[in-house]
Amino acid sequence: MKVELFKGEQDTLELLDTFFLKDVKQQLELEVSSLKADQEKAKKKKEKEKEKAKKDKEGNSTKDGDEDKPDEPEDDKKASELEEELAPIPTPKLKVSIEFTRSGFMQVTKAMAGSYRVEVEHQKKAS
Repeated sequence: MKVELFKGEQDTLELLDTFFLKDVKQQLELEVSSLKADQEKAKKKKEKEKEKAKKDKEGNSTKDGDEDKPDEPEDDKKASELEEELAPIPTPKLKVSIEFTRSGFMQVTKAMAGSYRVEVEHQKKAS
C-alpha cells in the first residue's frame, strides 16, 4: 500500500513524502483469523459453562423436588444461540500514525493492522 502526502495550494499539488506499507494484506488476514479463533474459544467456554450450570441445576432440582419448572422457554434458548452463532467478526482497522516536525521531516511512528504491526518503508523525496 502506498501513502503519499501532498501540500496543496489552489490548483497545484506538491508531493511532500511517500511511505510504503509492505505487508498490510497478510497482517489483516492474521487479525481476522485471530478474531475467529478468539470467537471460537469464547463459544466453547460458554458451552462448557452452560453444561456445568445444567449439571448443577439438575443436581439441585432433584434435591428440592422442582423438576417440573423450566427456567427459560425452548424458543428463547434457540433464538439466543442463533444470535451468538451469527455474530459477525468486526472488520480490523488499519491505523497509521505519521509524525510531522517543523523542519518538514515526516516519519511513520506506528502502523498497525488490528493488533499486528505493519512494516513501513520510507521513500525519501528527491529534491
